[in-house]
Amino acid sequence: MIAVGADPFEHFFLYGYREGRKPNLIFDPIWYVTTYPDVKEADEHPFLHYATVGERDGRRPSPYFQPAWYREKYGIPEGESPLAHYLKNRLGPFSPIPEFDAQYYRQIYPDVAAAGVDPFEHFIFHGYKEGRNPSAEFDTKFYIQRYFKGKTDQNPLLHYLAHRHEDGIYPSPPENEATIPAEIKRFTRPSRLFEELRPLPDGAKPRAKVLAYYMTQFHAFPENDKWWGTGFTEWTNIARGIPRFKDHYQPRIPRDLGFYSLADIETMRKQAKLAKAAGIHGFVFVLLLVQRQAPIGKTAGEIPESARYQHAVLPDVDQRELDAAVGRHGGRGPDFAGLPV
Repeated sequence: MIAVGADPFEHFFLYGYREGRKPNLIFDPIWYVTTYPDVKEADEHPFLHYATVGERDGRRPSPYFQPAWYREKYGIPEGESPLAHYLKNRLGPFSPIPEFDAQYYRQIYPDVAAAGVDPFEHFIFHGYKEGRNPSAEFDTKFYIQRYFKGKTDQNPLLHYLAHRHEDGIYPSPPENEATIPAEIKRFTRPSRLFEELRPLPDGAKPRAKVLAYYMTQFHAFPENDKWWGTGFTEWTNIARGIPRFKDHYQPRIPRDLGFYSLADIETMRKQAKLAKAAGIHGFVFVLLLVQRQAPIGKTAGEIPESARYQHAVLPDVDQRELDAAVGRHGGRGPDFAGLPV
């Protein structure tokens, strides 16, 4: 049209609508006459019909605009066209349909607002390909992966609007449906019940001596390297945990100290500090022994010599008592050595 110098409105009014051309982003003449066949049967101009009769009767110009909802949502007075109001205020925060939240889109993606572009148009043509969500209730990445197998050749929101009445079509992962990746993501981040450490107040008097069992294999040592592979620790097994059903709490990941190593003296210092702050009186170390072979993990005798964390963190331990505790079993089974924090 520009090349031939034609007037855009005149061309659309006389020829363009028959060719499926749109006068703006919202009005779709082909969709209008297909959805409302009485307009086609009467051989009326679709755009003229909408402007004079259709909008007043609650008809929609396309799937991407709901005039009745828009009028009520934004308080558009009678006598003023909801579509005209929207077209004058396309940069937001007005939304053309309830499934798209223009204000949300501009707040979550400030680059769109800064660029001064229509948020709805941006999402329709570009945003969904970038994994952006049209509202807090619609998960674009989930929808594309589930229904399009990762392909982005069609807009997920428009597909949802056309198929949401069908069984099995969801805008976001259903609450009663669990997948392994979703459950792992859920259980490896703080929940609403997560509590930050709140140390006991100074001078608080304990009503009981609380002891915490302490597994000593969270570090690499020769036996595990030989039997399970170099670098194996109990963390290896913990990280392998995956949920087998909905609400199966796996994996159980550490929180305050992360995947620590007991070969590091600083780890024991930090653990003792946390334990004292929480009112823990002492640790009960599980010392695993296999027959008369070398002990597995950190035995009482190894604690000060190899890892050297007894004297750094637990200065009140009598080494002879610990050695005697290990010796009582003659290297035949598990023993428990109590260490005050």
